[in-house]
Amino acid sequence: LIVFLGLLFVFLFRLNNSNNGVPTIKSFLNQDKLAAHKNLTYAIQVDKDMLLTADYCYLDGGIYNFANKNKNIYSYNINTEEVTLIVTADNYISIDGIASSKDWLVWIEVDNQVYDTSDKPFNWIMMAKDLNSGTQMQIDKSEFTSNKYNVPMFVDYVPISPKISDNNILVYSKTIPNGNKIASELICYDLNTKIKKILDRTDDVTEEQIYSYCSIYDNTIAWSKFRQLNDYPYKRFTQYAYSDLYIYNLNTDEIDQLTYDDFFVEPAIYKNKLVAVRAPENREDQDVFNSEIVLFDLKTKKFQTIVDENSPVYLKREPTMYRTRPIINKNYISWQNTSGPNRYIYDYKKNRFLEIYENLEDCYRAPHIKDARIITLNMFDEYVLINAYHWVEEDIDVKSELVKLP
Repeated sequence: LIVFLGLLFVFLFRLNNSNNGVPTIKSFLNQDKLAAHKNLTYAIQVDKDMLLTADYCYLDGGIYNFANKNKNIYSYNINTEEVTLIVTADNYISIDGIASSKDWLVWIEVDNQVYDTSDKPFNWIMMAKDLNSGTQMQIDKSEFTSNKYNVPMFVDYVPISPKISDNNILVYSKTIPNGNKIASELICYDLNTKIKKILDRTDDVTEEQIYSYCSIYDNTIAWSKFRQLNDYPYKRFTQYAYSDLYIYNLNTDEIDQLTYDDFFVEPAIYKNKLVAVRAPENREDQDVFNSEIVLFDLKTKKFQTIVDENSPVYLKREPTMYRTRPIINKNYISWQNTSGPNRYIYDYKKNRFLEIYENLEDCYRAPHIKDARIITLNMFDEYVLINAYHWVEEDIDVKSELVKLP
């Protein structure tokens, strides 16, 4: 009876939302020309008609093997489907992060990308290109001379997620040597005036660390800061016991702490709204990490849970899933399920989920999972970028597609 009622609930939910329909699907680009294995790593929006994307990195024997395959950044015109080479990495072996406004492109070049304990990358350089003049310049570079520090393996030596506002303000987090310790900094850099400012700093990442994923919208910057390495008995299954959110106002030059003694990461801002990943404290019977997607009102500083283990987008309860990479625009919130597919986005103005891709018969499904393997890569103003996995003659074919939003 319980199973029947659960299935009935999912059916009625979809029936009630069937008037939303499944938006039309447009092929993203000719993958054979651009990306290895017909897949994409990055795609970011420059304007309503133009995307930028980098070569795809792929797995080989369980480790990342770039083999010089992700040295390029391309533009892609959504209307004409024209692909144009914009940048080729000249300093190091590969590109590990890109950000763009309509005027500037920023990327990070990394010396070595074999992620294992014996050869972790620490040489990097951050470059910028003026998209109007074509001029390139160096923004920042690594201060490390080795990776032999007595810090946990999960501490990054390379910044991975720069962000740029429409006002051409760049924000990113990086780690730097601090004697025999490692410090972390949050950097704000005005690409127009070339003025750099350190907004926040921690002196020892084993005590506090500014997380790499930050966000900027207009004059507001958001980031999270880890605190206190997690020891047994674990408060939650995370590397640190706490991670709280901070926001900085460029106009007032003030920092405001948004949360206290909780765990929030990966903030993303749109106007007075902020989405983030939250890791609640462990339940008594919990033995695996679980997270949820939350939405903050920056005026009231209160949040509500948008997606969790009981959300109707799942065919069954999902209490052990890492929900991550939330993105927000004027109407919708997208996210990724790292241990499962996701064919939905959330309409926060109408408080409903939208099905953006059909559960087609030819879609690939992982063992014991009935839903099609659809991975949300990014969301823009008018589109969601996804990876769709399909069976083609007993093989799995991966396509990156743009789904037009309602």
